[in-house]
Amino acid sequence: MKHISLSYKIFTCFAYAFIAAIMLITLMVFMHIIAIALSAAGPAGANIVGLVPIDFTTESIRQAIGDPMIHRTFFNSLGRLFLGVAFNIVMMISVAYPLSKDNSRFPMRNFYAMIVLITMLFSGGLVPLYLWIKQLNLLDTVWSLVLPNGVPVFLCIVLMNFFKQIPADIEDAAYIDGASHFTTMVMIDIPLAKPAFATVTLFAIINHWNSWFDGLIYMKSPSLYPYATYLRMLIERMDRIQSIEDIENLINIGQRPLMMAYVIIGIIPIAVVYPFLQKHVKSGLMLGGVKG
Repeated sequence: MKHISLSYKIFTCFAYAFIAAIMLITLMVFMHIIAIALSAAGPAGANIVGLVPIDFTTESIRQAIGDPMIHRTFFNSLGRLFLGVAFNIVMMISVAYPLSKDNSRFPMRNFYAMIVLITMLFSGGLVPLYLWIKQLNLLDTVWSLVLPNGVPVFLCIVLMNFFKQIPADIEDAAYIDGASHFTTMVMIDIPLAKPAFATVTLFAIINHWNSWFDGLIYMKSPSLYPYATYLRMLIERMDRIQSIEDIENLINIGQRPLMMAYVIIGIIPIAVVYPFLQKHVKSGLMLGGVKG
């Protein structure tokens, strides 16, 4: 039996304790958000709500769900999510698969890999990007939110490194049987890369769902905002009273409970998707980070 050193045992205990502490803090924050959303305006405004609601009420949840803009922006985000993630996957495969081959199979591999990696360090800037989107007449369209984020380089590297783990003998056998590169990719590499696809898909979903700044730049009407952008607009609106309705909400519901209600609604999609993908995320990240 292999001997385990004392230092390794101490490090393992420390690692588990650290992870448990992070999990506990995250859970407490989430419980605090729910407690504020389900508390009355007085206790929430006085900042005395902890992990349990005070003067339990669901008025803030009902108010948030009844907001007509929340339905429009929520579906805007869902549309961006499905279109953006699908586009991301196609582009990531197109980049990661050829770059996963060595120089003997792809002679220009190092050159193209350098170009891809440079985009992680440098960008053209916000103003040129906006002018480019405007020149293409993509303002106020979902494509202005999808195309600039079409090739997430970090996720391409994860997928590329996973493709590298697939034995070359399997592909050689397919080539001998007459399969093309495209057939080999579709029939062999992609089915074997399910853990990696679960990983990059989850990260792509989170990136699209949480992104708010691009919606603020490229969308002129609030009805076209994704949900995260609308949530950011609500934060600014609640910081300054603009109408009688704002005063009534502040008195009857409270600013903090209403804000937390919107936050909870925004968390729901990620909370629904994550359990179905999380079992693949660990193996996808480990195998995708073995070598570059």
